[in-house]
Amino acid sequence: MLIALLASVSACGARSDADYVYWLGQFSRAQSVRSSPPDPRSAEWEWAIDFFLENPGVVARVRGRAGEAVKVQYSDESEARAVYEYIDSSNPIDVRVAYPTLYVYWQEGSVNTAHYLAVFDLAARQAILKRRVNPADMPLVKAEHGAG
Repeated sequence: MLIALLASVSACGARSDADYVYWLGQFSRAQSVRSSPPDPRSAEWEWAIDFFLENPGVVARVRGRAGEAVKVQYSDESEARAVYEYIDSSNPIDVRVAYPTLYVYWQEGSVNTAHYLAVFDLAARQAILKRRVNPADMPLVKAEHGAG
């Protein structure tokens, strides 16, 4: 598996083999945030979770659903922050957390699909990483998401 993972690194434009493997490892160890359908008859999934920050009284609300970028809304700010920039036909596949780090695995495009991993520091309120990934290298995501 590791050999296949390293072989796919150059195809994804990763800066280094070690860096690519490191971030995929961090993502795989993070806890998957449970998603649920907003409407039981709907095939669309959404993520919604709140994190209480060390700054007393501040809550980071993570929200995402198909067809939109995953965003973080801080209770002391008026505007939500996008974890990644939405491009037409973008869809989150999996959202994970190893507090204070939020990981979002998503795809862009409907014809020439590209897959990405975004890493966001909830406490520092800033993006750490956005990089293209090979979907074959990604840890298995929940079967109910229709991805994997």
